Amino acid sequence: MEMPLGAPECPTSTLLDDEQQCHGCDTGRALAARDLVCRDFRDALGSFATGVTVLTALAPDGSMLGVTISSFNAVSLEPPLILWSLSRSSPRLDAFRRASHYAVNVLAAD
Repeated sequence: MEMPLGAPECPTSTLLDDEQQCHGCDTGRALAARDLVCRDFRDALGSFATGVTVLTALAPDGSMLGVTISSFNAVSLEPPLILWSLSRSSPRLDAFRRASHYAVNVLAAD
């Protein structure tokens, strides 16, 4: 049975507990044809080496905050645009939203 994307049985978050599986999320694409469950897919993506960055900013109250992320992407060179993601459940989300500036620190390979 194929389920359209966004079907009620599909999780609305990609942050799944270890016991959760994506039953009913078959979109009919190649992954479903290979009988992979979402946990297998997550494990495979988790082993993919990506760059790690640390975002830092001053919170509105003047305290320093930082978060390590691996969701950093270059979107455009002209104009220079980047994209990074932070979970809605992150305790630092509100402070980053309210900060006027932030710095992206890219960790070196060594």
